Amino acid sequence: MKKILCFVILLMTISLSASAQKVVYKCTGDKVRVRAGASLNAKVLYDEIAGESAYLYKGNFVVGTGKKQNGFIQVTNEKLLETTWGTGWVSAQFLKPAQRCSACGGKGHFSKTCTMCKGDGCMECGDTGKAPCQKCWGVGYK
Repeated sequence: MKKILCFVILLMTISLSASAQKVVYKCTGDKVRVRAGASLNAKVLYDEIAGESAYLYKGNFVVGTGKKQNGFIQVTNEKLLETTWGTGWVSAQFLKPAQRCSACGGKGHFSKTCTMCKGDGCMECGDTGKAPCQKCWGVGYK
């Protein structure tokens, strides 16, 4: 019984430490390249939706994976941006930790039904069907 309890505690600790590393960042630069590796020599990723190299623009939000190397932070777009590049590396000098929206608690929406789509899901509510937060425009961060 003690072994099972220890195993459960170990699993909970691992999952909590992994989720604690997730940080949402806000881009402070304009047209910042998203690269395949943590180096200025690494290939710039391609964004099929934009039809160009992958860039972050001032005010864009990305999620850190917890990996940092050579002055770069590994990030993912994780439903915060309409892009196809997925995961890449961005120079840390252009990223700052974002502040969770105080109005919606970082959710980006409220429990009420979205008035635009009547709960079906649309671009304005991030396909949640719930009323988007007007303070953070449905992102959850500012």
